[in-house]
Amino acid sequence: MVFDVLRQVEVIRLGLATHPNLPITGAICWAEPDGLSRLRKLTVKDVHIEGPRALADELRRPGPVPAAQVRRIGNVLDRRLPPRI
Repeated sequence: MVFDVLRQVEVIRLGLATHPNLPITGAICWAEPDGLSRLRKLTVKDVHIEGPRALADELRRPGPVPAAQVRRIGNVLDRRLPPRI
């Protein structure tokens, strides 16, 4: 799973080649987090592994990229990366 996420992160990086300084990080949402450590964050090869609540909290937290730029980046990705069917 980690290698699949890393591959997807690389696709996003390539799609955003004109924005090389953007922080792009992969994550896995573990649906049943009972087996995950609650004492520290679990990261494997720079891919964060979190339960649904912890990951949702992390995604809601303000980051270094302003909201307007996030929307522009989303539009770039929509144009460059067609949806998978």
